[in-house]
Formats: sequence, structure tokens, C-alpha cells
Amino acid sequence: MARPSRLSEYIAAGGLAVAAFAISPIGIELFTHRADLSFRVNAISMTFVAFLVAVIAALLARGRLRRVCFYLIAWIVPFVLLAGAEAFAISIHLADRIAPLEDPSVIARKSPWPGHLLSDARSYVDTDGLHLYRPWRGNGITLNKLGLRAALPTPKAPGDWHIAVTGGSAVWGWRVLDADTIPAQLQDILRREGHRNVTVYNFGIEGATLGVELALLKRFRKTYSIDQVLFYTGGNNAIDGYLNVTRKRDGPWLGNAVTFELVKVVVRLQAMNSEPSAETLHWLDTEALPALRKDDTLRHDIAAATQYCRSTGLRFDFALQPMLLQRRIETGPEAKMARTLRRIYPRFGKLTERMYRDALASGPAGHMHDLTHIFDHTSQPLFLDLVHINEAANRMAAMRVAPIVAARLP
Repeated sequence: MARPSRLSEYIAAGGLAVAAFAISPIGIELFTHRADLSFRVNAISMTFVAFLVAVIAALLARGRLRRVCFYLIAWIVPFVLLAGAEAFAISIHLADRIAPLEDPSVIARKSPWPGHLLSDARSYVDTDGLHLYRPWRGNGITLNKLGLRAALPTPKAPGDWHIAVTGGSAVWGWRVLDADTIPAQLQDILRREGHRNVTVYNFGIEGATLGVELALLKRFRKTYSIDQVLFYTGGNNAIDGYLNVTRKRDGPWLGNAVTFELVKVVVRLQAMNSEPSAETLHWLDTEALPALRKDDTLRHDIAAATQYCRSTGLRFDFALQPMLLQRRIETGPEAKMARTLRRIYPRFGKLTERMYRDALASGPAGHMHDLTHIFDHTSQPLFLDLVHINEAANRMAAMRVAPIVAARLP
């Protein structure tokens, strides 16, 4: 029979083993139903697990082996403290407190965003390389079995008219409910104006460039019997182009490390305490931005989408989406985010303006619409970050595109 002291050590070791399992990646996935944990979460989790395993080993070991375990614990402690600091920094969004790139306080409906939708587990890549969503329903949000945040297709009655709104996460509806997305608001406006036979489908996919939007439209056009499409686009083409070219130079891009909150803090402190170097600005102005304009994916994608719509008889329009750095009035949290963005991503606003100007000049006449300044009439904070907007702004955007869409109705 074990001595009382040994029994208590066994009990303590058992309790720590349960705790280690609970905070392990497997335990977190089991309890939170998040099937894909980020590199950051895995690193923090495994650090704490390693510490608990070392303590368990020390409790169960004897003699020299126990001393080895204590040395191991001492070696792990600094990493545990660092992991604890990282976890605390994440919990209070420390980087955004110091130099904000995101501020969800402008969201009107404060219901918690479902954890599932914050995880990459919400989507998957199909056999054709398209990112689609896994079926899910809850909290006013529905992802259907086809992989879209839209109602499932229904038989088309005589006189019905089906419209697809394509785009990235701004169309998909980051941080807002289904009813507050741009497609849902557009359908509501059109039906209130008497177009009762119109159904608007959300073809938004997070991170989608216009080329991806076109691929998605090709996939689901016949399934949904689409008659008309509004490409609410531009932002992701500009973002992808800028990041791809800046990552080729030395800078604050550290691979997976940049996902750590403490690394973000260091990068943002560095950026906010010093202006972009003259060398960096010269490189952006004389090499990077001219190269991006020469190989402009937005202009190329507009030409491809135009050709496809005309060949299939789809009625279509392009709406170049508004972004924070193009807004003329920046107040409250928007002003702080804009300042951070200009320091960390110098000349991005300039790139976007040039890409939009080129797109408007080269795109099909009568089908190009610039939404850059649709929010200039109000000083109300509307942006959560560079591209995402709140419910009120989605309503304004839908009201702006409604007459564009209505003009092409039969």
C-alpha cells in the first residue's frame, strides 16, 4: 500500500495529467470543437503541457531522476512565463491597444461572434481549389451545404430574377449577422421598391480576389440560375498585390512568428515610433508600385469577368469597394487605425487609388462604379479595420448599389 505522502503525489500527478490533457491541442479541439488550431495556440498550449508533464514526472520520480526533472522544470519556466505573457496579451488584444488595426466596437449587435467562425475550420478547399464553407447554423448565421453563406437554391418560377453579389469578406459579412450583410440588405431594398420577384444571393468568400469571385460564379451560376451579378470588389486585389511585393524585402514579416501578439506589439511599437525610411518609400514609389500597376490583377480580372458575363448573357456591374484609407473623414477609432495602417503599410492607400483609377479607365463603360467616397456624408465610425464595415455601413453600401442593380432588372 502506498504511503500517504506518495498517495498524495499520485493524486496530484493525476490531477495535473487531467489539466495537461484539457489544455493540450487535442483537449482544446475536443472542448471547443475547433478542428484547426493556429500555430500560436499550439505553441502556447504545448509550452504549458511540457511544463505540467515535467512537474508530473518530478512528482512520480525519485532520487537522481527527480533532480533531473527539477532542472527541466527550471529550464522550462522562462518559456512558461513567456507563454503566459502571450496568453495575457492575446486576452486583452494588446497590439490593438497600442496601435490598433482593428476595432470591433463599431459593431451595433454585440452578440459574441461564434468561435467556430473565428477558426479556419469554417472553410475548406475543394477539388478545384476554391475555398468554401462547411455547413453550420447558429447565432443568426447560416452556412449552407454547398459551401456558401446563402440560402440554398430553389426552383425558379416564371418571372423570378436571381442576382449574385460576389466579393471577399466584406460581402460575406465579417462580424455581422446574415440579415446585416450587403446582399441581404440589397434584397430588402429592392423588394421594398417593388421588385418582389428578385432574390439576391451572397457569393462572398473571405479573401477572394476578383479572379476567385469569377471562379465561384462559374461554379454556381447554373445551380442558382443566376441572371445578374454585382462584383463588389477591388480590395483584396490591392491587398494581395501589396503584401506579395513587400514580403520580398526585409521587413516586419516573420512567417508564423508574426501571428504572436507580443511580436505584433514589437512590430507596431517600432512602426509607430519611426516614420517609414526614405529608402523604403523610394523603393515603393520607383519600383514596387509601378511594377504592380504594370501587372495589375484587378484590371486583368475585370477583363476576364466582363468576357465571361457577355458570353453567358449575364447582366453585370463592378462596384469598387470603399476602404478605410480612402475615407476623407476619419474620426475616433478610425483615425487611430488609419495612422497605424499608414505606418505599417506605407503607400498602400496610394496603390489602391491608382489601381481603382486604372480599373475605372480600362473597364467596360457603363459597368464600372467607384464606391470610394460613399461614406463621406457622415463622420460616424463605420470601419472595423481596413476593409470591413459595420451594419450601418453595409446598409449605406446596399443603398448605393441598389439603383445600379435595379437599372439592369428586366
